[in-house]
Amino acid sequence: MIAAIFFILLVIKKYYYAAIYLVLNKVVVALFNSLIKNTIERPRPSHYHYVFAGGYSFPSGHSASSFALYISLLIISLHIFKQLKIKVFISIMTIIMVLLVGYSRIFLGVHYPSDVLGGYTLAAIVITFNTLLFRAKDLSILQLKGIKN
Repeated sequence: MIAAIFFILLVIKKYYYAAIYLVLNKVVVALFNSLIKNTIERPRPSHYHYVFAGGYSFPSGHSASSFALYISLLIISLHIFKQLKIKVFISIMTIIMVLLVGYSRIFLGVHYPSDVLGGYTLAAIVITFNTLLFRAKDLSILQLKGIKN
């Protein structure tokens, strides 16, 4: 829901590449997270869970998704806003949100700490790749030029 709201706001403000960047990060992280979960098939912690959580444990989908959302918004906002106070405030708030989501997954008993770190790592890799891709001046890499068939 939060991603959809920010996507719409970015489109309304005509930050089209930022909107695509945000959605791309969220979608790619979700796809890879699902693929990794179903490949590794790590069971959830066996102790009591405060909430129901189905499926496998590694990596934490909530942690990966929150990292993808909030860190993408942080990167976008650092380019949009010019005032240092706003940049610092947004940086603190987004990092706190990412950490709180990860902590909540461990606290609720549905993930091991390594699951949360795995989710963060997955999202960080995807965001890094997509950021480099969006910042590239020459997108011939997408056409695979220079690669012999």
